[in-house]
Amino acid sequence: AVTYAMLAQTNTLATATAAALVAEVATPRMTPGEVEALTGNTRARVQDCLTYVRASLPESRWHAAAEGLRDAAHGIQQLGEAALNARPPLISYSVPTPCNPRLLAFRLYGDHTRSRELVRINPQVRNPNFIAKGQEMLVYAK
Repeated sequence: AVTYAMLAQTNTLATATAAALVAEVATPRMTPGEVEALTGNTRARVQDCLTYVRASLPESRWHAAAEGLRDAAHGIQQLGEAALNARPPLISYSVPTPCNPRLLAFRLYGDHTRSRELVRINPQVRNPNFIAKGQEMLVYAK
C-alpha cells in the first residue's frame, strides 16, 4: 500500500511540475535557477520513488512502474530544457552608473516595462529602487 501511495504522490508531483513548466514556456515567470530547481527536485523525487519501487516490489511487477517513472523523468527534463531555452541567454552586466531597474531596462532593451524582469532575475539586489555603480546584474542578452 505504501508503494502505491508513493507512486500516486510522485505522479501527482510530476503532473503538477509538467503543468508549471508548460505554463513557464508560454509565459516566463520563474528565474532560470527556479526552473532548474523545480526540474531537479522533481527528478530527484522520481528517482527516489524508482529506487523504492525496485526494492519493494517483485521484479515481475516493478518493471512497468519503473518504465512509467523513467518516462516521467525524461518528460520533466525535456520540459525544463524547453522552459530554459524559451528565453534569451543570461549574461553578466556591470552597471556603469547608479540607476533604478526602470532606467536600466530602458538602457538595455529600450523598454522600461521590462524592469520587473530585471528585479525578478536579480534577487541579490537588496534595494530594487537603487542599483549602485559596478553592481553585477544578470540580464537577458536581448
